[in-house]
Amino acid sequence: MRARFSILVTAALSVLPARSALAEVRDPAAAEALFREGRAAAQKGNWDVACPKFRESERLDPAAGTLLNLADCEEHRNKVATAWQLFRQVVESLPESDERVPLAKRRAAELERRLPHLTVRLVGPPVSGAKVVRNDVELSEASLGSALPVDPGTYQIVVTGPGRQMTTASVAVAEGARSSIDVRTGAEVVDTSVEGPPRSGHTAGWVAAGVGVVGLGVGTVAGILTLDRRSTVDANCTADKRCNAVGYDAAQSGKTLGVVTTAGLLLGAAGVGVGAYILFREGDAGPRVSAHFSPVDRAFSLRANW
Repeated sequence: MRARFSILVTAALSVLPARSALAEVRDPAAAEALFREGRAAAQKGNWDVACPKFRESERLDPAAGTLLNLADCEEHRNKVATAWQLFRQVVESLPESDERVPLAKRRAAELERRLPHLTVRLVGPPVSGAKVVRNDVELSEASLGSALPVDPGTYQIVVTGPGRQMTTASVAVAEGARSSIDVRTGAEVVDTSVEGPPRSGHTAGWVAAGVGVVGLGVGTVAGILTLDRRSTVDANCTADKRCNAVGYDAAQSGKTLGVVTTAGLLLGAAGVGVGAYILFREGDAGPRVSAHFSPVDRAFSLRANW
């Protein structure tokens, strides 16, 4: 039977109210199953499987034994800072009389001597709203310039700011080493978009083309009317040009419409031609130009005890 039900474990768990209160979900049954899966994986040395199991078990039902197993697991994955913090968390959550405290203290002290530290400094002129992120962890102003314990590995530093280009830098941190890196905000992003008035030639080309289109329209309509008058003349006049009143009026109207047709078509053709020439010469790209710069023992087997 799990030692969670013993008086000793009950006393131990009673000192964890803050962590339990912070848990968003409580599922002791699932936590126990995950813990056992984590222990099975750890006994096989499969730490990459074991650690997530222990972490989820701890989230679903916090227990000091789970934390100890998780800390041991993370140490095997060479996550020195993570394991160190977890052992310290165990020490802080248990009374000094608990038999697990000395072991957690010893393991934390051993890890502390191996801790890597990384200092990130933001240099250059201050930029309001600048943000520095270290592998998805945002560093506040208080964190910048301080030697912070980190796990060994490579870190990507990203600096952003309002109206600034993003800058990135990377730094590798070895176990027990003290590393530092200076970063700065990027150059200001300058928008040189220019909005100017339309060019006069460009406008003139469209005007000429518009007049030409109107002229062609007028000429075409007048031509249609002229043909209508012609049919009326043919119906009301003889071969020797003798016409009745209807034919005579149609003939006179036809002459006028003929002049309008010719003038409209000529003006339309000229307008369209001139407009097309001007637009072709000026170009029709529009007025906008844009550029942007821019050890395994009895205790390990019981989750609640260890």
